[in-house]
Order: sequence, then C-alpha cells, then structure tokens
Amino acid sequence: LGDTVEAVGAGASNPDLRDVLVHTNHYLGCGMENLKTGTDGSYARQSRGCALMAQMSGELDVEAIKSILKDQQGQYPILRPYKPHLLLGLENAGTCCAVVMDLENGRMHVTNGSPINHDYFVFRC
Repeated sequence: LGDTVEAVGAGASNPDLRDVLVHTNHYLGCGMENLKTGTDGSYARQSRGCALMAQMSGELDVEAIKSILKDQQGQYPILRPYKPHLLLGLENAGTCCAVVMDLENGRMHVTNGSPINHDYFVFRC
C-alpha cells in the first residue's frame, strides 16, 4: 500500500487508500468539501466516475477501469475530446492521455494521446 496527501491552499487531507479512490486534478472530496477547488466539469466528472465505479459488479480490473475512462456521456464527459476552451484561457482543452496502474501485477497501461484514437501501451516493472 502507498500513501498520499492531497493539498490545496491551506487545506490538506490524507484519504483512506483501502477504499476505491476516484482522483481528479482538483482535489475534490479530499476533506476539503467546504472549498470549491475545481470547475463544474471537474465535479461532474468525479460524480460520474464514482457512479460508474459503483455500478461495476465484483472486483474492478484493468479493462473495467479503461471502460470508465472512455465514458463520453453527459455535458462534462470523463473522456473529453479536444475543443477550444477560451474561458480557461486555453486554446484547446480535453483528455490528453489515460493511465491505469495495475500495482498488484507491476504494470502501467498508458495511451500516447487521447484514448479516443490511441491504444494502450503496457509498461512492466
């Protein structure tokens, strides 16, 4: 087992890694529920990820997680195609790659670009 500390501004938390963890780029739901640390899209994607994880029956495996990362439902899909996002000051925004870590088997599955049109490479340690 590993350990992680999530921090933003003056807040920090240490989530329980024995549970399944849906992680985002904006430290959502890490003991900082009173702080808005992400965009509406970030909160929607985290909520969708948690719902999809809850729907999975049995133990999650690499392929099940890959299917969650390919989800394109809703206004703010988990897998977002690149498109202009001028509000954020970015020329384009979207999913640039996907990573699934299989710690038990020492493998990391990584796409070299969006999983919309790139296959996973498997790295072994």
